[in-house]
Amino acid sequence: MRSTYAIHAQIAIEAHTSNCKLMFKTILSLTSLALAAASAHGAILNLDLKGAGGWGLLPTNEVPATTGGTGGEIGDGIFYDTDTQILTLNFGWGSDYGFTDLSSEINNDVGGGLHIHGPATMEENAGIKVYLEEDGVSDNGSFVRNDGLSGSFYGTVVLDDNKEEDLLAGLYYINLHTLDNASGEIRGNIVNPAMIPEPGTYAALAGIGALGLVGFLRRRRRA
Repeated sequence: MRSTYAIHAQIAIEAHTSNCKLMFKTILSLTSLALAAASAHGAILNLDLKGAGGWGLLPTNEVPATTGGTGGEIGDGIFYDTDTQILTLNFGWGSDYGFTDLSSEINNDVGGGLHIHGPATMEENAGIKVYLEEDGVSDNGSFVRNDGLSGSFYGTVVLDDNKEEDLLAGLYYINLHTLDNASGEIRGNIVNPAMIPEPGTYAALAGIGALGLVGFLRRRRRA
């Protein structure tokens, strides 16, 4: 049977874990309120690409993860104007842009091969929301295919209120489909870095829980 000491220690761990989760949710809530306020007054939000595997357009961001090339922001990057509701995209992939070449050419049979999907978290897949390229020609910007394995996209997408809400929640992702990976080779959710806690934030929350547990155990030993 578990001792009373062990039971109290487990209760303390669960309590501090709950407190850490609550603090984390509070941080996200406050950040969301700040973004909503900025949106209401008009602002340019600098965005980035991220997934379960890391920052950028990565094969490990696909669900499930795959293997292949890499990509990410180039030039002016990705940003959103909350006044005009215009999303500006500047990203590339392959060795011509300092990344890794794709495993094979872009699959034009999958709606042109380059899209924004959503709404979905980094651990989910979703349908196509915006076709960024159709057989080398884009209605939303300039698609440059330097060769079969490298390329870039520069363009804009106008969002409505519903799409803006999903975008600011980090629920839209860029997906690039290739011949070897028809469901997607590289992917990245469009996120606001301010919404993604730094590793130090997680460490601080964990530290608070650890200090609380140490204090509890010391009090138990003195009792």
